[in-house]
Amino acid sequence: MYTSLVNVADYAKASKNKLSSEVWDYVEGGAGRDWSVENNRNAFDKYKVMPRILNNVEGINVETTIFGRKISAPIIFAPTSPLKLFHEDAEVAVVKVSSRVNTVAICSTDSHFDLEHLSQMSDNNLWFQLYCYGCKENAESLIDRAQNANYNALVVTVDAFFPPRRERMMRNHFKLPGDVKMGNLTQPMLDGLPRRGDGSPIRHALTWQDITWIKEQSRIPVILKGIMHKDDAIKAADLGVDGIVVSNHGGRQLDQMPAPIDCLQDISLAIGRDVEIFMDGGITNGIDVIKALALGAKAVLVGRPYIYGLSVQGQRGVEEIYNILKCELEDACAQLGISSISNVNSTTLSII
Repeated sequence: MYTSLVNVADYAKASKNKLSSEVWDYVEGGAGRDWSVENNRNAFDKYKVMPRILNNVEGINVETTIFGRKISAPIIFAPTSPLKLFHEDAEVAVVKVSSRVNTVAICSTDSHFDLEHLSQMSDNNLWFQLYCYGCKENAESLIDRAQNANYNALVVTVDAFFPPRRERMMRNHFKLPGDVKMGNLTQPMLDGLPRRGDGSPIRHALTWQDITWIKEQSRIPVILKGIMHKDDAIKAADLGVDGIVVSNHGGRQLDQMPAPIDCLQDISLAIGRDVEIFMDGGITNGIDVIKALALGAKAVLVGRPYIYGLSVQGQRGVEEIYNILKCELEDACAQLGISSISNVNSTTLSII
């Protein structure tokens, strides 16, 4: 039925045709008038790749190692929610695919299935994404549970504390369905918390002092997701965080922001190799991955692309999206004369 789906854009079209307009606007839309969402994608077009000829590329290797663990390609499943809007298997499908293809899945605090259940579906290559609701005791409980369930890293989202102004959702009067539950949050943790317009609880706004506290609680690498300014990246490195994700939350928090790809090189040059650098926002094909790596990322996170796959074909669709991006990445390496992804650097981009 879906043999004509050969790239992420094809899956996006199929997803739009399958989902209700309200749910489509929820996943595809961003803050304000969606300028940041579009800019995230369009910004990649400014960067061109430069092929080198006559190199031996018979055995292309796109594997990479992150925090001592090898993954099949520098493509990671970003934390997203609520995935039951798109398929009943939700995060279980994503976690199972991450094990099958040997990459990382980052499981959200807002997952439908609790983190222990998802860990049982995995081969021990999951990261946990932390939102803080209510008080430090709630956050400490989640951190302890993630560590006890053998998650390999803690991803602290630092750019989504305050309810965004999403005009598409406002026009639709969008609210989360009543049966959408957060599997990691028990009712006592949620009781009395103020709510957003869509019905979800408002998150506690962290400070730099809280990051120091989180580092003290964590026995696993701590990654800050949502850094755009190089001075914030430097401060994060000085505090001893293990990784950062250059991200504007997919353009979903604030309109008129720069694209993460445009901030990546300055941040990479500012903090060097002391901290693992990741990037998300606007990735739609394998060449985009090459560009991000050339500008300093160790790997990229994808969110909307695998949601398209999930909504169209469930677990199979998520795996198809990953395989499409990986095959596009391998093809780009071959065409560029690159035998190993570790050889991608600033010279891979054209200065023209």
